[in-house]
Amino acid sequence: MVDVTSKVPHIILNIEVKEVRKSPPAPFTTSTLQQAAGSQLNFNTKTTMSLAQKLYESGFITYIRTDSCILSEDFRSAPQGYLQQYNPENIPDKPTQHRNRSSAQEGHEAIRPTDVKNTPDVLRLKMEGQEFKLYELIWNRALASQCKPALMERSLVKVAAGEWQFLLKGNRILQEGYVKYWEGLGEEILLPELSIGQELDLEKVRWSKHQTEPPKRFTEASNACSNDCSAS
Repeated sequence: MVDVTSKVPHIILNIEVKEVRKSPPAPFTTSTLQQAAGSQLNFNTKTTMSLAQKLYESGFITYIRTDSCILSEDFRSAPQGYLQQYNPENIPDKPTQHRNRSSAQEGHEAIRPTDVKNTPDVLRLKMEGQEFKLYELIWNRALASQCKPALMERSLVKVAAGEWQFLLKGNRILQEGYVKYWEGLGEEILLPELSIGQELDLEKVRWSKHQTEPPKRFTEASNACSNDCSAS
């Protein structure tokens, strides 16, 4: 197949484009903090909670035992003030509010910085390495939760090469939104302007063989529940 497809024209047969809106993530609950720290920082649950306890006792973050993703009304205005000064194009039309699942206790608000002005840049030299990384994670998540949604244009392109057909998937970010502070879109394949009937210039053809992989190994992070909150 590689030899054949490298010698014939590659013509675009069809292009499907869809705009996708992705809401900002909710601020952390205890379980989602453990999950994110495990997947992004490779911290186990014990390390995460020990570091979070130090941050709480030092007055940098709110109480760490919570299943609520709701921010206090007093705090919700703080990210708006920060964004107004440093990133005004990311201020949503109305403040983002996240709803808890019905079983949430709501005894405490979500885990967040006590002062949004204590940015990671401000505290970088005042904390130890692991402690700083966890604080940065919490600060970024809290700020991202109050930003605009991310808007993406997803394209599915069907290409003919002789008797073979290929599908090309690509994304284009139309509005960065919360992604400025919190990654969550996965790997982006950016596509140029394309049109039906256009012949593509082939640079390289390669193939790979894949085998079905077993389920991922159980970890404390994977056992932590997923985000049980929704944005409105």
